Amino acid sequence: MENAPETKEKPSLSEVPAAASEVPYGEDESAEEPTTPSGSGIAALRRAWSAVAVVFLAVFLLLAAAYALSPAFRQKSAEIIAKARSREITAEPITEAVPEIIEGRNPGWLPEGTWELTFDEPNPMLAMKIYTRPDGAFIEITECVSGTIISIDTEDAEIREDIIVSGHSSVLSVKEAQIHLVWEDEEAQRYYVVCIAGAPELTDPAIILRIAENLD
Repeated sequence: MENAPETKEKPSLSEVPAAASEVPYGEDESAEEPTTPSGSGIAALRRAWSAVAVVFLAVFLLLAAAYALSPAFRQKSAEIIAKARSREITAEPITEAVPEIIEGRNPGWLPEGTWELTFDEPNPMLAMKIYTRPDGAFIEITECVSGTIISIDTEDAEIREDIIVSGHSSVLSVKEAQIHLVWEDEEAQRYYVVCIAGAPELTDPAIILRIAENLD
């Protein structure tokens, strides 16, 4: 009788030798793990900073004591500060331009009658002169810087812009018993206003034009 062939048993899973640990792609097995500073290193840094702070405090206290107890040290410190300031700061006196005072122009001619100068006020922006007659009529002559706002009541007034004053265009306004003549001298940068009020017989444009052309 023939013997049956021997069969070899397969090893169990527990008997299979363990495979090498897998390494993720791109990573080096030999790379070392990052290290963090030890507690002893941090403590050493703290001790160093504390020592520096103590040194600065000691120096400050020594300087404060020297300043308080030594007049010579205080004098020397003041001299050092004064020299430092003199080098750093070079102050020069500030000179502001003094604005020109407008004196105003005087009339070289006035209508017949007794006219008294009752108001004369020069200043940097505007000068005004007022000549008054005993019956209450007055002539007002104003000179001001170009650009000054001039307000004249022209409602229901007769307006003329064809009158030339010493080569300058002007605006003439006649309303009731008042007449105004306004013009600008662009070269001198001045506005001029002549006003006659309280005298209906003086509202003739020829009268106010003669006053305007004879200002000194």
